Amino acid sequence: MQKQAEQVQQEHPEIDTFFTVLKYDTLFLYDSDEQLACRGVILTSLHDVSIHPSNLPDNEVFFKDVPIRLTRRDTEHDDVLDEESARDYYLFINSPVEKEDWYFALLKSEMAQPLEEPSPPLPPHVVSTLNFDPETMRRLIGQVYTDADKDNSMPWLNALVGRLFLAVYKTDLLREHIIHKIIKKTTRLRKPGFIDDIKVRDLYVGEQSPHIWDPHLLELSPDGTLRIALRIRYNGGFRVEIETGAVLSVTSHMRPIRVPVLLSAEVRHFEGRMLLKIKPPPSNRLWIGFFDMPDMDLVVEPVVSAKSLKYPMITQAIQSRIRDMMRETVVLPNMDDIPFFPSGGSGGIF
Repeated sequence: MQKQAEQVQQEHPEIDTFFTVLKYDTLFLYDSDEQLACRGVILTSLHDVSIHPSNLPDNEVFFKDVPIRLTRRDTEHDDVLDEESARDYYLFINSPVEKEDWYFALLKSEMAQPLEEPSPPLPPHVVSTLNFDPETMRRLIGQVYTDADKDNSMPWLNALVGRLFLAVYKTDLLREHIIHKIIKKTTRLRKPGFIDDIKVRDLYVGEQSPHIWDPHLLELSPDGTLRIALRIRYNGGFRVEIETGAVLSVTSHMRPIRVPVLLSAEVRHFEGRMLLKIKPPPSNRLWIGFFDMPDMDLVVEPVVSAKSLKYPMITQAIQSRIRDMMRETVVLPNMDDIPFFPSGGSGGIF
């Protein structure tokens, strides 16, 4: 990082200092915070906003010696702009926490439309995260403050978990991670003989985070063992679409037929008492499991050729197998693990 920072400084040895104000898609450059003398303006909607250099580690993106770059975008109006307006700019901000605010504000202003010319669209994942979903946030706030009236010990944790969830629940990375976990589980799942291999076709994470309450510290031992019990509830509507095939016998006089099946499994309610456990060193993972089979409102709605499938044996078989998978993986004495530190495949912190 030091070498990259020095390179940036060498590329831009003369740095002018301004008090800046961003209004819509215009960045005003003033001599001081009194805003009496404007020394220049920058139309951010004529530039692409990025961090320079690119592909930095996440913990280095907002270092104060890493600039925000405004790269001039070619337009059909270039002939009416002077040389000063056609240059690239590098913005250095002394406070890392304020730099993040500036970066996101500049990204939003980049989407404005200058000179009646539409800006190139930002990638969909950028647009969706810049336009924060206010309804999901209102639901989280309502739940957190309802909890505060009942128990002052947990609102902070549910607020933190909920806010982190709302930051990532629309991302492809989270969706692909969950799909990968489901695929790993289903490959080891015992299936009825009339059902083929299961493939994940689509996934909807839901818009609510799990809700945690009634925590108890069960153990913190000198050898490093940690055990915590808590209750967890989820009403977010997690849904996964699974594609498979089924061999059906319509009548005793007809040969069995194989049909494609699209199964929509939705978790409308999920609640149980959970155990969190960290074993003594060199363990590098958090183990999670439920003391008893969680209370789960699971709705499976198979679909064949866009028509509702009326064979209850398939619905019941899939529901039974999902519950079996839960019981075999996360109901004590079985537990699932979440590594909290990379081991490079060694299985622990050595």
